[in-house]
Amino acid sequence: MKVMNRIMLVVSFILMFSGVAVFGYMENTVALTASIIAGSIGMAFANIDKMEHFKGAGFEAHMKKAVEEAYATTKSLRDLGCLVAEAISAIMAVENKFTGLGWDRKLSIKKRIDHLLRESGLEENRINEASALFDAYLKYDHARKIVSVITQEESVTVDVRQESEKLLNFSKSADMGELFTAPPIEFRKFVEKNEIDSKVVEDSIKDYEYYLNNNSLRRTEEWK
Repeated sequence: MKVMNRIMLVVSFILMFSGVAVFGYMENTVALTASIIAGSIGMAFANIDKMEHFKGAGFEAHMKKAVEEAYATTKSLRDLGCLVAEAISAIMAVENKFTGLGWDRKLSIKKRIDHLLRESGLEENRINEASALFDAYLKYDHARKIVSVITQEESVTVDVRQESEKLLNFSKSADMGELFTAPPIEFRKFVEKNEIDSKVVEDSIKDYEYYLNNNSLRRTEEWK
């Protein structure tokens, strides 16, 4: 129990103060408040055997009675961590890069959050679900970059440029909007079909393939 308490204390501390740093910088007050509250709840639970009351972020956590009735189980704390992680990942995904966080920084933050969730014992499929929207947006931006460099090629006709836009196939599902784009193989077929010989286009396709295979950015300087 003491080991789990220590883990939860560390997770809660990092979630709360990383949230303060990230969302404070973005001037996102709603997410900032949620991050502080979630972190405070986690720290209250982590120290529940040492105190009778914990006050912070506008709430009071009573010691063992209330915890035993509702929130003290390990599953509840993991669920809380998963919920906060999903909110942070989704907000980072849709935030404009001009807020100061490029995809390289966003991906780094998401990986640290994923690591903390694994350390808490959360199942891998739930971690993946929590970051699904983040992953979909980053895939879409890789595909969009390929289309962008294709349309900038002087040898490409107007018709080909318009056809390349269809590869983005941007659409949203009914539940919160998962993004759908063509996989790298379809871009390769398109490039071969239209005889587009460009190192810039090839590098962009390789970037897309690398992200899908490694969950990392191939050229971080391109995503700042």
